[in-house]
Amino acid sequence: MKRLIALLLATSLSGCAGTLSGTIVGTGQTAKVSYDGAGLSGTLQVSLPNGEIFSGKYTEPDNLQKLLAIQMKAKFTPNIKGTLSSSKGHNMLCWLYATDRAFGLITGGHGFCETADGQVIKIN
Repeated sequence: MKRLIALLLATSLSGCAGTLSGTIVGTGQTAKVSYDGAGLSGTLQVSLPNGEIFSGKYTEPDNLQKLLAIQMKAKFTPNIKGTLSSSKGHNMLCWLYATDRAFGLITGGHGFCETADGQVIKIN
């Protein structure tokens, strides 16, 4: 029994990698969204059709005011905030909801990312 618990704990704490679907609002083009992490923290990468790649870390949000504002805009309470940048110097902010807090995005999720110039990518 102790071995089983240790195995389950080690599995849940190790990183899990995967992909989510992304669609650019307004154009319908597809963006590739990939992640690698455990629980509500890890790394996120968003590849746009124009070849620009944004990457950075995601964590559980800690600013209640931003969380409440985004809840009103997105109609969901995000449990993941990603801050990304590209090699071209552009920035992107992502707000996601992981279906299972303990396992993170590996269990699925949804939300959106927005570039500094207002381009929105719907994630599901």
